[in-house]
Amino acid sequence: MGMFSPYNNREEWVCTNDHPLWSEQEIKFDFQSMTTIFIDEWVNPGRTLSHKYFDEEPSVFALGDSVISFLDIDFSLYNTILNDYVSSNDAIYFENHGCELLDCFIDRLYENGIDHLYFYSLNKDYFFNMRLDEFKKIMYIDPEIIECIHRFIDGLCGMPYHVEHLNEKGANAVDALSDDINILFSDMPFMKEKHYCESIINKNTHIIQGCKFGKRYINNHPLSFCVTELSKMIEANVIIKRCKNCGKYFIQKQNYNNDYCNRKYNQKGQTCKDIGASLQYKNKINNNPILKEYERAYKRYYARVTNNKMSTEDFRLWAEEASKKRDRISAEYKIHPSDQLIADFKHYLGNK
Repeated sequence: MGMFSPYNNREEWVCTNDHPLWSEQEIKFDFQSMTTIFIDEWVNPGRTLSHKYFDEEPSVFALGDSVISFLDIDFSLYNTILNDYVSSNDAIYFENHGCELLDCFIDRLYENGIDHLYFYSLNKDYFFNMRLDEFKKIMYIDPEIIECIHRFIDGLCGMPYHVEHLNEKGANAVDALSDDINILFSDMPFMKEKHYCESIINKNTHIIQGCKFGKRYINNHPLSFCVTELSKMIEANVIIKRCKNCGKYFIQKQNYNNDYCNRKYNQKGQTCKDIGASLQYKNKINNNPILKEYERAYKRYYARVTNNKMSTEDFRLWAEEASKKRDRISAEYKIHPSDQLIADFKHYLGNK
């Protein structure tokens, strides 16, 4: 099952009026509104880790926005600072102040307009996994203990245990886990199996009759979250495109075909969508001498209209004929580039 891998996510069917969490983060996908819902939580220090409660309202983002924002993140600043600490070989300082480093990095990202770092900021361990001591300890857990935990999870069919709310199948699975652990720890010296089990399993449970179930995904690593949301984007037929102006990924909204994103492009506040088409046209003209000559003539004739030296109808007729000749010469030039074609078209337009 790979339940200890930091790169895995877990799909679970859970009671919708119950909110237990096994990991740092709960994520739900709402296809009706095409959103990703992040649910923050905190642990009551007076209770066990099985008791987690929601501190704030869920954060809701459009499906796919978090993945796209994660791909946009520039890690160069973080990597530079991190390399300085690693090269100094000051492990103690890094261990004591690593989170401060990450907080500083996240602040800089927010200053630069990165606004979908909710899941990213909850996974600080991801950025300090050079120290794998805690993770390595898991590898040395008795395989029998791991196996009985796996059986417990399988018995719940993915539904996490909660001390006060269990369906009938879940309650039976808790009893099975209790029996498994009792047997295991009865063979170990100095272990009081009854005392141990009673400390981790609350017997004051009750069975929920007819509760509704919904699907949720639990991730404890940014990579697993990105893979999960990407799979949901594919399932929902979300179209991902690369902006022809800035080259970054964006999500095509609704059925409107657009080649440019809504990211801010310059200091004037213009987005790629605002100026993308104009820039593309200018680049196309600059790379095609036939189009460049036509543009010169078009501006000259249009100036005559604005100066009342040419009627609007005459300009329309000229533009209609000239554009047809432009398209024909441009297609010919693309196949067989020739200075003579350019010269003949300039003469036709009256360009010097």
